[in-house]
Amino acid sequence: MTIHLSVSQYREFERFFQYGNLKDAQYVFVGFEEGLGQETIEAVIQSRYDFEKDVSEAVYYLPEQLQPNQGDEGKLAYCITDMDAASRYTTRNSFTDYPHYRTKLPIDLTMSMQATLKLLLDNPSLLGQRISQQERRDCFFDTLHKPDSNTCMIDRYPLPKQGKFPYSVHGLFRNFQEYIAYNNRFDNYRLQILKGMYDAFPMQNTIVYAGIERGAFKLQKLYESIGFRFETKYTSDVHPGYKGSVAPVADKVKPFLLGTRGATGQKAILTPFFGMGQLGYHDLDVIATWILPAGK
Repeated sequence: MTIHLSVSQYREFERFFQYGNLKDAQYVFVGFEEGLGQETIEAVIQSRYDFEKDVSEAVYYLPEQLQPNQGDEGKLAYCITDMDAASRYTTRNSFTDYPHYRTKLPIDLTMSMQATLKLLLDNPSLLGQRISQQERRDCFFDTLHKPDSNTCMIDRYPLPKQGKFPYSVHGLFRNFQEYIAYNNRFDNYRLQILKGMYDAFPMQNTIVYAGIERGAFKLQKLYESIGFRFETKYTSDVHPGYKGSVAPVADKVKPFLLGTRGATGQKAILTPFFGMGQLGYHDLDVIATWILPAGK
């Protein structure tokens, strides 16, 4: 079933840049596309039209100079600084108002991996130690992608589950191939904003968990165009400057890319996908040693 959107409907997805403290996050998580969680695609599409208004207390508008003219009544790109605010709107519940959510609400594996990496980077003494599922859940509910957090998350492409639900937008694209081509055009609205963020915001450490396709990291070309240069590392390779004790898993070694952007000090780490078992929690220990300052 193809989902047909008008241009104005599509723009509501295109200008939404997900969750957290985007303007000064120390750790930026970048995925391929938005997931659906417990929602249906119909509910997500409907919610986008009122999303900005209904979670207005948590809306952060990106600086105007970052945003090319869309001819869209002056609407600006934005993010939601608090995932809980979005959840209150989409599920009509608050995690803080309903404590049983901490034990009963399923947490997507990609979000659990993000929470784990945040815990490791905030407290390097946890590297090589067992982190409980409850610790991950507490991080997810309390500190991950919050207004005063050191993290945010962004998706490269605006439409949720594009691979599962083919979309068509009259005058822009008719299928998945045209959708990717449209979003990769040098003058594409979302692409220009994504690139501009790396000059406008600190973006010190970007963890790109979009995965690998046909032997290549999905978003490598994008980050090379922003100015990152990469070298291949493996989850068997602990940073030589790391002073702690991390024992990498000897079997099922996975590659990841370590990139730096000139004299900015910005790093980008491209990893296998955070879901579907492509990367394990022990692999995050090794990857964290390459994100932390040398000697930590």
